[in-house]
Amino acid sequence: MGIKDRLIQFVLRGKDELSPEAKKSEEALAALGKEAEELGKSLDAAKNAQGLVNSLKSTERSVEQAGKAVQRSEQQVKELRDALDKAPGSKGLQQSLKDAEREARRMQTQLDRLEGSLNDQRKAAKAAGIDTNKLADEEKRLANEVEQAKQALSENSAQLRTLSREQAAASRSADQHADSVSAVRTGVTQAAVSFSKWLITIYLVDKALQGLSAGIGFVKDGISSMLKTGD
Repeated sequence: MGIKDRLIQFVLRGKDELSPEAKKSEEALAALGKEAEELGKSLDAAKNAQGLVNSLKSTERSVEQAGKAVQRSEQQVKELRDALDKAPGSKGLQQSLKDAEREARRMQTQLDRLEGSLNDQRKAAKAAGIDTNKLADEEKRLANEVEQAKQALSENSAQLRTLSREQAAASRSADQHADSVSAVRTGVTQAAVSFSKWLITIYLVDKALQGLSAGIGFVKDGISSMLKTGD
């Protein structure tokens, strides 16, 4: 392996050592995101249960009020009938009785509708795990669950922000590392090119020296030949 490859492998080993930590950071971030999703669902469920309890209590009050109104209207009808029995020819009492009976029927219809709604709400509340016989206690319990879910979600959000900042910092470090790898590759390449140029220069100088040596030898032989002829 050449010097260029060795230097690049050295830098890349540092990157590989950082990879497990980056993976752990990504896994932690994903886990916190999943936890946030579950906490959000828990908070929504607790709020929905709170809404069921509040609606149930409101409907119970409405049923109670409507029941009392029906009782009053029925009592009024009874009193008008008794009065009409004592004065059967009274047109005024007859009309009042008709009006009272009509109002009593209307009140009863309203009560029936409210009771039907109340039964439906009780079924929904029981399906959500609410004890419909202890609404006051359930109201306190759900309020506490909502508060705990909000606090947990807030803590989760803070952890997410912290981890996101750390991951962003790690990402910047990775980018800087990548730049370093690129710089090393570029530097090694340039060094290899310079080294090649140096080798070529040495080769050319060597060839030139060889040529010069051959020329000197040729001159030397010529001089020796002349001397011999002169003799």
